[in-house]
Amino acid sequence: FDFDGTDGYIGFSNIGSIWNMVNSAYTINLWYKQQQGSGGGMPIIHFYGGSGGTAPMFWIYNRPQFSRWDIYNSNSSGLNRFVISTTTGVWYNITFTWSTSEGLIKAYQNGVFNSSQTQTSAPASDNTNFEIGRDNGPTTNLNANIASLQLYNRALSASEILFNYNGLKGKFGL
Repeated sequence: FDFDGTDGYIGFSNIGSIWNMVNSAYTINLWYKQQQGSGGGMPIIHFYGGSGGTAPMFWIYNRPQFSRWDIYNSNSSGLNRFVISTTTGVWYNITFTWSTSEGLIKAYQNGVFNSSQTQTSAPASDNTNFEIGRDNGPTTNLNANIASLQLYNRALSASEILFNYNGLKGKFGL
């Protein structure tokens, strides 16, 4: 998908049953290419719900000006920040895993472990809407390409993440 930073996004509503599957573990895996002129925080994925459509929420943002990816979980202490450098115009495979048994969010770049941070709370269970490339409204849109996005209801192992990366890296010139 080519998101132009203006108005393109993909949205789904009433997905509560899908999101509830990740209450004990998840993996989010995507192929990502940052576009020229990508500035401030850019929403990659955003789950939200509630009567106003704004909370609770879980989101992943790329903040290229800081070489940082942020994961926010309103059901916990909040923000987890990962330093993952990306270069404009280059494809990357970015993967995040989490499980209640470990209590960690782990970040991987191109199949290789990057870092981990403590996260003991599951994402809020009443997130019923899901957007790719937009942050719950028309003001913040992604300026990047996403070629593939997978959500798993379990934390993939490091060997599974590397296997998935190796299986697709040739399609992205890596």
